[in-house]
Amino acid sequence: MGLLLKEVKEDHEFGPLIVAFRKGFIDPGHPLWPLYTADLKPYTNERVQAVLNESTQRFIEWHHHDPTSTWLQVVDEDTGEVVAGARWSIFKKDGGNPYDEHEHVEATWFPEGDLRTVADKLINDFLASAVKHANHPHASVLNIIFTGIAQAKQNGLGLFLEATREGKPVYERYGFHVIEEHSLSLGDLEELVENNPELKRAVYGNLLPLTWSSMVKHAE
Repeated sequence: MGLLLKEVKEDHEFGPLIVAFRKGFIDPGHPLWPLYTADLKPYTNERVQAVLNESTQRFIEWHHHDPTSTWLQVVDEDTGEVVAGARWSIFKKDGGNPYDEHEHVEATWFPEGDLRTVADKLINDFLASAVKHANHPHASVLNIIFTGIAQAKQNGLGLFLEATREGKPVYERYGFHVIEEHSLSLGDLEELVENNPELKRAVYGNLLPLTWSSMVKHAE
């Protein structure tokens, strides 16, 4: 049958989509996933399920509170499995720069303590410098790219996204170019992390290094 691109319309559709996101980010192991979910090594079935439950509900709530949010999923029609997904934020033309500032986020999905302090810094540094789009590079992501390009072209809009190292060549092939390269650092929290071996293992084993590229495809 092939692959079917669908917009996520119902809350119950988020569960399989978040499972697919985890599969994509865990291999090759990009730090964005644990940063947004606290899915930390070593993995256990109980902890992974708790992460999936919490993050699914949180992403649903974020979606409902953001009028620009549009989630897409790619479904294998033979198996019914969600194999890829992405979130686009669609803003009105001439509505100003939506990335001039971002609302401070507290990483409440991490337990209270030093690791949450580090996660708070990293995620807000990421949001301050990154264009708010996340997906995992996958063969079927081309369907999602084409949909975004077509909708942007129809409305005279530009496209902005942030790409992992693996995804960057795919986006470049379809007309995106890099406007900025990013790499997160601990900054004034470096001493805190260096002086705590357990915290250091958690940070460098899960959240860092984190690099990505902000990319743009200008309106046509």
